[in-house]
Amino acid sequence: MMMLIGWNAASALTLDEAWERARTQSEEATMIEEGRVQATVVRTQAWASLSPRVAVAGNFTLNERETTMDFSKSFPDEVLTMIEQFTGEPVDFGDPLVINKKSYFDASITISQPLFNARALPGVAGANAWVRAGEAQAEAALGQLRVGVATAYWGTLVSRQAATLADDAVELSRRHAELAATLVKAGTATRQSELQAQISVARAERDQLAAHARRARGEHVLAELVGVEPEVELTPPAPQEVPWATADDAWTAAQASRPELAAAKAQLQALRAQSTAAALAWLPTVDGRFTEAWTENTGFSGEENTWIVGVNASWVLWDGGFRVAEQSRVASQRRQADAAVDKAASDAKVEVYAAWEELGRAQAARRAAARELELAEENLRIAEASFKAGAGTLLDLDGARLGRDSAALAVLAEQMNADLAARTLSRAVGRP
Repeated sequence: MMMLIGWNAASALTLDEAWERARTQSEEATMIEEGRVQATVVRTQAWASLSPRVAVAGNFTLNERETTMDFSKSFPDEVLTMIEQFTGEPVDFGDPLVINKKSYFDASITISQPLFNARALPGVAGANAWVRAGEAQAEAALGQLRVGVATAYWGTLVSRQAATLADDAVELSRRHAELAATLVKAGTATRQSELQAQISVARAERDQLAAHARRARGEHVLAELVGVEPEVELTPPAPQEVPWATADDAWTAAQASRPELAAAKAQLQALRAQSTAAALAWLPTVDGRFTEAWTENTGFSGEENTWIVGVNASWVLWDGGFRVAEQSRVASQRRQADAAVDKAASDAKVEVYAAWEELGRAQAARRAAARELELAEENLRIAEASFKAGAGTLLDLDGARLGRDSAALAVLAEQMNADLAARTLSRAVGRP
């Protein structure tokens, strides 16, 4: 759960501030960023196949016995006596030569460098493509998160407005009930009118409970997502404008900047590179090696240090069919990625045009809702005056109140729909 960081209650939390907090502090943003980091590691791993490797080794050996060579035991005693008589001195062969000590320690450092590996360069190209795909997927996920934050923010605003209207409806219905009771006592209204007024009060109270429950749920969703207290003050965002004149313009922009489409294309490039690498796996590999060794067991040489330079060539002519199967697998993945690019383009086009239509609908509905509210306010005023004069029924009055409340809520709801439609269109295009 994200830690709640105190927010100054005297200042309202804007939608931009809510997004910035979600982007830098939320668990969702952390997961997206770590996914991006994991994608970039592939590039380093690919370059490692071309880089030198350094290995250090150390060994301690304990033999059953020490192995020595004593040259004095190599000649018969008669030969040694004859040599001594000839030279006038005993034959001195020196101390026995230790060929293999009973216990000793040795160590080495080896540097190996690939000299020829046909798969390496296509592997690096494929890794770079995978990195681009991972970054594009992260951008797509951030775009979705941004729309999600806006949806939660607007949902809280609308639920708060609905709760306020529900409170007002309860107060208004109670005043209507008191007015109905007064008219019944005066003999200008029937007992049924009073009962209808009391029913309206009960309905308004029930709606009030539901509205406050929805408000609490929306506030807690936003609080967990953004990391603020549920009671933080919010302000309606300014109307969003999009830079495209037509749906075709938006689709043209999406083909160049939509991250999902870029990710699909990068994945196709990566699999094409992998397909090339799989084909080049049939070629031999050549590696160079340099080793510096040190040992306590000097043997015949008597030298503790020695170095070795070598070149190793390896050519696996047959591996049981593994490379054949690998080529078939990668070729299938490449065809699948090719189809995925077409599918991503198709999905993007549908989403862009659908978002454009929803934006047009929401903008028109926002204007209609504003006009509807003006008419509903006037209708409620007339209904209240008619009911006081005895010319209208309580049913008419209650209907006018419900119409006014519905229109007031519709104004904010359509403002939300227009704003979210613009943000959804921008996300679909790839330019939040």
